[in-house]
Amino acid sequence: VVITGASSGIGAACAQAFAAQGDRLSLGARRVDRLPGVVDGAFCHELDVTNASSVEAFIAAAITKHGPIDVLVNNAGLARGTEKIGEGTGEAWREMIETNVLGLLEVTRRVLPNMTEHNGGHIVVIGSIAGHKAYVGGGVYCGSKRALQPICEAIRMETLGKNVRVTSVDPGMVETEF
Repeated sequence: VVITGASSGIGAACAQAFAAQGDRLSLGARRVDRLPGVVDGAFCHELDVTNASSVEAFIAAAITKHGPIDVLVNNAGLARGTEKIGEGTGEAWREMIETNVLGLLEVTRRVLPNMTEHNGGHIVVIGSIAGHKAYVGGGVYCGSKRALQPICEAIRMETLGKNVRVTSVDPGMVETEF
């Protein structure tokens, strides 16, 4: 099981739940120093989903350590500020889109071929209820989470007959550092 954004919150909780089932874990996050405290014995590696070489190194290391990836939990994501569209500077918007959308795509494109080659796998995408219902000051964050829905649908269609499942989990407010 590979989990992005595993240093805290939902990613860490997912890691603990999978560990309780006896799964082998590869955990990635920017805050790599926090990863060893999430689950004892998990493979931990620095990961910045907005950096293609970081993603490539993490996925290669995870495969080297544990072999083919059975489950990918695309959890890495963030929200920055509450700028209204007419008042924004664009800097926070780019960071959200690069992380929440392009980062998910970058990780998935490196894992999906491995899953189809081995005729099976499960991709779990952690979205947000914000992808279904906008709020003032959250237009870009909400839009970045909304984008995950058609991406998941497309992956489902593109992997039809390949024994790859795609699940989108869209939680509401969760008590985390985030």
